[in-house]
Order: sequence, then C-alpha cells, then structure tokens
Amino acid sequence: MPALRINNLELRDKYLARSKEGIPVGEGTICQQEVVGLYNKRVGWCGILPVKLELQKISVVKSISGNIHFAGMQYCGRNWLCPKCSYKIMKHRTAEIAERFKYFRSNNEKIFFYTFTLQHNRRQSLKELLGILLDAYKFARTHRKFRPYIKLTRFIRTIEIKFGNNGWHPHIHAAFISKDDNKAVEVFKDLYEQYLKNKGLLVNDYTVKGTEWDGTTEELSEYMLKWELEKELTGGNEKIGSGGKTFFEMLKYYHNYISEIEEYILTTKGHKQYHFSRNFFDKSVKTEEEIVKETEEIKEVLFEIPRDVYGELYYYGLARRFIAWIRQPVPDYEVIRRKLIHKNIDISWICAEKFP
Repeated sequence: MPALRINNLELRDKYLARSKEGIPVGEGTICQQEVVGLYNKRVGWCGILPVKLELQKISVVKSISGNIHFAGMQYCGRNWLCPKCSYKIMKHRTAEIAERFKYFRSNNEKIFFYTFTLQHNRRQSLKELLGILLDAYKFARTHRKFRPYIKLTRFIRTIEIKFGNNGWHPHIHAAFISKDDNKAVEVFKDLYEQYLKNKGLLVNDYTVKGTEWDGTTEELSEYMLKWELEKELTGGNEKIGSGGKTFFEMLKYYHNYISEIEEYILTTKGHKQYHFSRNFFDKSVKTEEEIVKETEEIKEVLFEIPRDVYGELYYYGLARRFIAWIRQPVPDYEVIRRKLIHKNIDISWICAEKFP
C-alpha cells in the first residue's frame, strides 16, 4: 500500500497525544476533521476556508434552522472522509430516499431489504475485500440471468465499512423495489453467491440476509444511510459501535488505528458510497457536491471578524472551536474571551450586545 503524505507532522503528534488522553466531549467532529486534514487538505479546510479569499470580514451567522456557522466557506463534499459533509449528505439523502420509499409503497410496490457480506480474515486488506464485494455485486447486477428483471426492479445500494477483531468487514445494504414477489432478488442473491463460490470463498446462511421490509419507510432510509453516524459525530468520546468500529469512530482513537485510517483513506478513493438504479428517482437529484454547497437562509449575523483576526483563529486551530463554543446552549463568554486573549488574539471586534 502506498504511503500517504502527512501535511503537518507536528499536528499529527498533537493528535496522537490527544487521542490517548481522550477527545473532549463536544470536540469529536472537530478532531475527526482535523485528523483527516493531515492527509487530505480539502477535508482539513472544509467549512473554514473562504470561497472568496479577498474578503475583509468573515461573518458568523445563524440560519433559519438555528445552525451557527461561518458564511461563504468552501466545502469538500468528501462523504467517505469528512464528518461535516458526510453528515449533511446523509441528512439530505435519508429524507429524499424515505420520500421515494413512501411513494413506492403507495403505488403498491414491495420493498425488499438485503445485506450482502463475504468471508474475510484479519490478514486481508480492505482493497482486496472491497474489490471482491463490489465485483460480486456487479457480477449479479449485470448477469444475463438478471437482465430480464432490470426494468421491473428498482434498487439502491450503500456500502458500510467496519474494522473489528477479525479485520476489515465491508458489506452492502441494498433495497430492491418491485410490484412482483422477490423472485428478482432471489436471482440476484444466487448470482452473488455464485461469484463468491467461484472465488473459493465460503458461502453460508449469513452471506446474504434479507426479507420484505415491514417497517416504516423512514426507518429503512435511516438504517441504510445513517447507521451510527449521528451518534459518532455528536457523541464525544463514548464507545458506541457494535461489531467493529467505523472510520469516524476510529478517528477518535487515532493512536490505535493509524494504519487502518490511512488504508481506509486510500482504498475508498474513487468509490461511490451510494448508488441508485436509473429508475429509482423520477427526476434528476442533486449531486453530493450540490448538496454540501447548499446554503441555508440566514436569520441573523452574529459576528463580523476582521480578516487578519480570522487568520489568527485559523492559524491556532481555533476557528472551528470558536463555532463550537458559540453553539453551546449557554456559551461561557468569559472563558471564550480568555482563550482568545491567551493567544494574543484581538477581541475588539466582539460586539458587547451579542457577546455579553
């Protein structure tokens, strides 16, 4: 596996120490993003590098939804790697897909939910396992035996990757929608298992599991796209994963998972986390880049930070933390002042009415 270039060795050592001590509650997403930023500059800059670099003032705004953020920033759209963009894309897609599932049900179409796995061991790389998984899925989807069902069946598939005691565990969650029974899915399942057998892999009752979905469409949409993501990105340092850790969980324990984090970053490059059949949506949908670039309507401008002061916040790694401090239900303004003054950052721009 080729080595990833680290942008800042000093910062890497800082996060190694920090992850051993434990990430402070409320800073989980910040540290996750900054760790990935060691390897991918676009993720490191996401949400804190202005689109227009010549701006003389940087605005901190509150949107109609209540979200507080910097206005006019660049977003990376790396849903595999960036906690900020991954969360935004996931929230958009879950709502979007739930609506489609609801429509299919109202049209008397059946939804079948299946999970596709494969035999694996600790010695196998993520690249090898993900390659076999996707090749088996593609083999089934493009096989002549499945071809008669393509126009009669809609599908969506998502990839989930975990790392546990038995090494990497990539698997696919897929929903198949059809007005008929699950014959198309059974053909697909048999072809998927046939490919694995041809590769000499063990196939058993757990390789492909699924049935007709009898829960709500919202639950299915969230299960397919959300997993534990919301808790991982908002739950501080608590251990919440089951059956292995996801990428965002591993980032919180950086010192224990350095090689796995680097392998994941390299392997997921170029792969789509979500994939839909052409007939899943009845109209064109926004790309992931379009989703992350969406701007919420601004309700209020909270602060206008002079460009040189913002540069100091950025330099000292306080830009994201400033937003996190202001987002607290009851911000401790005196503590925020002291933290800025400690770094010799000018606070004369702080308006007394908005920053008591």
